[in-house]
Amino acid sequence: MFDSWAHDRRVAVRQAACTSNAILSSSKSINDVFNRASGASTASGPTSTPFSAAGAATSLTKTPTPWRASTTPSERNAATASRKEAVGTTPIVSGCGYGTEIAVSIAKSVEKVGADGILLLPHYLIDAPQEGLYRHIKALCQGTGMGVMVYNRDNSVLQADTLARLCDECPNLVGFKDGTGDIGLVRQITAKMGDRLTSLGGMPTAELFAEAYLGAGFTTYSSAVFNFVPGLAIEFYKALRAGERAKCEAILNDFFYPFMAIGNRAKGYAVSAVKAGSVAGLRRRLSKTCVLVTIDANLCSGKRLATVKQPESRFGNDRNCIRP
Repeated sequence: MFDSWAHDRRVAVRQAACTSNAILSSSKSINDVFNRASGASTASGPTSTPFSAAGAATSLTKTPTPWRASTTPSERNAATASRKEAVGTTPIVSGCGYGTEIAVSIAKSVEKVGADGILLLPHYLIDAPQEGLYRHIKALCQGTGMGVMVYNRDNSVLQADTLARLCDECPNLVGFKDGTGDIGLVRQITAKMGDRLTSLGGMPTAELFAEAYLGAGFTTYSSAVFNFVPGLAIEFYKALRAGERAKCEAILNDFFYPFMAIGNRAKGYAVSAVKAGSVAGLRRRLSKTCVLVTIDANLCSGKRLATVKQPESRFGNDRNCIRP
């Protein structure tokens, strides 16, 4: 069942338009970074939408991950435009990749339909030397007026000196996302770059690694499970930032480790499990049985909305489904 998701383009387009990784942050800094880079005003603050009200600072559209290769340019643009309409002034960060010219072309096209930033995924197929990565990323940054976040993973791993060189050359390089899990390299980068870049944890199921990344200087990460258990995602993040280690461990053991076991069953399951959960959440919304919004604008005070009675689950019946 899971294997079919990555090959169904119709599902790809629907999911790209309806789901996003949420960037969970303790401040509006990442929101402001992308808005400043794209020239958008943040003076009036974010518009209240289901996405921002649930506690997400920024929306990463899902076209970067498995469906970058499954959607046409027009479908990708349509998904980006739909997300922008849905989330108001919450910045939309769209993905691009492949070779340099294609990456620049994608960035230009999504910028025209309202994207606020770019997440640059690894280039096509082969490893590259640091000089090649430098030229590739520099060309992308110079080809767009939006803020750019580079994604360190797989065949595209920037070393600290290369990243520092790019920061000197490219003022719109505003973010660094890590998916390597190499804490030594991550700490070297945060020590060298200071606050020049917004650092974002990007490991699969980022909550599993959040404590280690927090120790390395990352206060922000992208949460995939926010798509279908947003309340639990926020609860974990607040416990993490409050230093409530016992609560973090309880949530990890109760939900995230069992969820990880599903993702480890076969290649592709880690992503497909998130998409399956997202579709289930979308169906609940469409049937009006519940809405995937858990905390209102008074997020910091923890004020919750009225709970919809749902069957008990391992993560509680009030963490993912509540009525506005």
